[in-house]
Amino acid sequence: MTLEEIEKMLGEAVLLSRIGHPNIIRVFEANILEISRTTYGFFTMEYIPGGTLNRYWQSYGSKLMSVEEAVEIMKQVCSGLSIAHCETTPVIHRDIKPQNILIGYDSGGMRVKVSDFGLAKRVNPMTLLASAKGTLGFKPPESLENLDSCAADVWALGTTLYLLLTDKLPFPSLDEKIHF
Repeated sequence: MTLEEIEKMLGEAVLLSRIGHPNIIRVFEANILEISRTTYGFFTMEYIPGGTLNRYWQSYGSKLMSVEEAVEIMKQVCSGLSIAHCETTPVIHRDIKPQNILIGYDSGGMRVKVSDFGLAKRVNPMTLLASAKGTLGFKPPESLENLDSCAADVWALGTTLYLLLTDKLPFPSLDEKIHF
């Protein structure tokens, strides 16, 4: 891996360290390490023992999650994501889905955190758009034209809420595992 590739990989850590919010996963350290003349990049993030929202939601089995619980989860996700969207040059996640939302607990109860900012990107300050990335089943129609924005993240939030409340995607013909 080249130094340029390592720096690009560490971009997620830099973005997260600048945002800082109780509903966004924290980065503790990011650095480069050289071992036997090979350079490695690393970063350490907080551990959330509850696992992903996908795992939590699937733990309900054939029962549906209550509306109150689904709304509380999504309120916390929105709270964290809104901070990223309110940056001077907004940061869009581009891959909001249950696998990238973590469920943990603290003294106040359930604490939901947005994670995996690996595809996150600052939008173009002139157009407020960025190239589309992510999971097709959670993307809005404009993403098919290779355009993402804060609105695309909001669409993904709505798709996630729909999934939590109904146990199915709004457009089931779109395989949720397809990335572009």
